[in-house]
Amino acid sequence: AIALDGIKITTASGETKNFFISGYRTGDDWMDRGCKLCSESMVLHNMGAVMKDGFDIRTGKTNDLEADPFTVSLANSGLHGSDIQSNTAFLNPVLIRNSMISSRFTVEGKAITKAAYTGNSLKNIKELLDQHPEGVVVGIAYGDDSTHYVVFTECINPDDPNGNYEFRICDSAASNPELGDNVLFKDSLSYKSLGCRYSSIFEYSVYNIVD
Repeated sequence: AIALDGIKITTASGETKNFFISGYRTGDDWMDRGCKLCSESMVLHNMGAVMKDGFDIRTGKTNDLEADPFTVSLANSGLHGSDIQSNTAFLNPVLIRNSMISSRFTVEGKAITKAAYTGNSLKNIKELLDQHPEGVVVGIAYGDDSTHYVVFTECINPDDPNGNYEFRICDSAASNPELGDNVLFKDSLSYKSLGCRYSSIFEYSVYNIVD
């Protein structure tokens, strides 16, 4: 997690929160509900995606900015980043808008598009990972109508004859690497603390490079 002390984003509806602080579930942090954006950012980063037009207040760099939660949220909320402290985001920075993100990022100069699927086919996720080693963003339902997003990074038993596939994941909500840094799903924070299960997967997605 990258802490941006004193940096706030205000949306057009008047909601103001710190963009990103150390830790999750803090209540005053945009990222306390930004697991999907963080997961998508990880996949885009692994692809080598860069934001074509933007300003990074952390480094002072303009354009061709590496994908991470900050730059992806700029794209997602319609911000440039050049004067973010007095800027108003047109949209909520953590509610994903596929076209806004895809239109701002490229991979080696090529456009990208997103492909999204519904359901919980572990076979399809395994096959997508074969084509997309950068990761698959997976949405999982848990509790009373709550959802959580993680990145599936590897199928550890791709030749299982019964299709009982097991995966490694990255979980953005885990501040402890042992619970979220490319760990087995059953060892993750999302499994141990939130109660997420393979059977509760309801959607998954990947990014494709347009040739």
